[in-house]
Amino acid sequence: MLFVYNGVMKSNSYLIADFPVHHYISGRKNSMTTTLNLKNIYDTVDNIRDMLELKKQSDTVEINTRIKREIDMCKKRLEDIYYSM
Repeated sequence: MLFVYNGVMKSNSYLIADFPVHHYISGRKNSMTTTLNLKNIYDTVDNIRDMLELKKQSDTVEINTRIKREIDMCKKRLEDIYYSM
C-alpha cells in the first residue's frame, strides 16, 4: 500500500475514479487476507507506522483515508482471530 501511495504522491497528476477500476477476489487459501495470524497484524501496524511518518511530511486527505482503512483492517483481523477461537 505504501508503494502505491508514494507513487501517486510523486506523480505529476493522478485521477481518483468514482467507479471500480479493478476486481479483487478474496478468500484464496493461505493469502494474507484469509490467514489468521498475528504476523499479519504486526505487518499492518508497521504499515500504519510508516504512513503516520508520511503524514508528518504531507497531511493529505489521501494519506488520512489510507491510515483509517489500515486501522480498520487491523481491527477486523484482530476480531477475526478472536472470534475464530
